Amino acid sequence: MYIIRAIPGACGDIVSAVIDSTNSFLSPNGSIFFLPQRKLLKNPNLELDILPELLTQSAEVYKSLSCQHYTEAIMKYPTITVNVNSDSEFDWCIHRLKLLYPNELFVKENLKKQMEFHSKHTNFKINLLDILNGKLIDSLMKYEIPFTDTELYYKWLSLNTKNFPYNF
Repeated sequence: MYIIRAIPGACGDIVSAVIDSTNSFLSPNGSIFFLPQRKLLKNPNLELDILPELLTQSAEVYKSLSCQHYTEAIMKYPTITVNVNSDSEFDWCIHRLKLLYPNELFVKENLKKQMEFHSKHTNFKINLLDILNGKLIDSLMKYEIPFTDTELYYKWLSLNTKNFPYNF
């Protein structure tokens, strides 16, 4: 099982869904949604004492999980980080988040700190721009990471470039 680490808005869920589309759904606005049991590592109230057991159970069902936390329990699994490399990419993530979650507040400096932390603790890195430019499959193949759903990726890409245009 792969752990996909990304700051909010940086498209980590599509990476996870392409690796394993089990219990994932594409919304009309271009978001990937997972059933609750697949969102284990995105839960803000993560129960660290039972996490190792939950991860073992998840690894029997899923080939990947999206994650916005850092805990020792995930370090036994290979991690993939979605790299956000420039201010314009951070701005794109924030713009996307504001449209998807209008009641939430996202601060660039906080996202940069999270990104720096994720980058230090990873096995593989995939650039956000590669995902947005249609190169996610190439990146996965480069690292020899198996994937299951290219069709989902291209549908997602079409919706996201339409709903959240970018010009970096």
